[in-house]
Amino acid sequence: MNVIVEGVLISVIGAGVFALLVYFLRPRVLHYLTKRPHKKLFGFKENERVLIVLPARKTSSDEKGLLKSIRIAFEDMVALAYIERMLLLAGISENRIKIRQHKTFGKVNTGDLLENLVLICSPKSNPITKKYLDKITNSTPLKWTIEEDKNGQMYIDKHPGRRPSPSYEQESNNGEECNDVDTSRFDDIALVVRANNPFKAGKKVLIIAGMRGIGTWGAAKYLRNNYRKINTLFKGGDFALIVSVHYENYRIQEVELCGHTNL
Repeated sequence: MNVIVEGVLISVIGAGVFALLVYFLRPRVLHYLTKRPHKKLFGFKENERVLIVLPARKTSSDEKGLLKSIRIAFEDMVALAYIERMLLLAGISENRIKIRQHKTFGKVNTGDLLENLVLICSPKSNPITKKYLDKITNSTPLKWTIEEDKNGQMYIDKHPGRRPSPSYEQESNNGEECNDVDTSRFDDIALVVRANNPFKAGKKVLIIAGMRGIGTWGAAKYLRNNYRKINTLFKGGDFALIVSVHYENYRIQEVELCGHTNL
């Protein structure tokens, strides 16, 4: 009988110890399993700063609200929220994440060019995107560029072949109906590039550039939802992606990968 009691006690104690270990270790394990793939996606080191550069938009006389002086497009702000959350999950502390508008980039701190960077929006709206994308295409195998046609419409030039944004034609066909965000449907494309910072060895640049705002928004959402897939495709190396984005009824309904290459 004593042997049976001892066996039961040992089993109960063992189960209790195991439960405590699971209770205390589970958050740490989950944190590690989340942190590692996000860190791999960006290629940033935890103890280094990351600058997120947004385009400053033109103001209008009818703007209202506390944030009107910030002059950031809604789509860019959503993309910023996705990226900042992912950086936190990658283990980069909030005080190491800095946000700049393109007009102040390099002026607040002359060392901005040498940092890890996330550049949001296409070269048309964000000149810093153009500066780095031009350098990257001249120093890597990447030949995809973002161009503007004579009508001011942006497209991805794949050399050969081009990918225009369907949104321009949709906007033209729909006319005034495009102002109704309840019923409007738009499709856009975006280029996402992760590469070495061409101005500083050991630092990285991530470009998230939709031809329109919804493309930038959708591309950031694609990174958030597919970071494991991207890591598997490129094994933690540098890359370029082209994604197509479908917007409807206030939401990005679908984002599809339609081109990718290693750098």
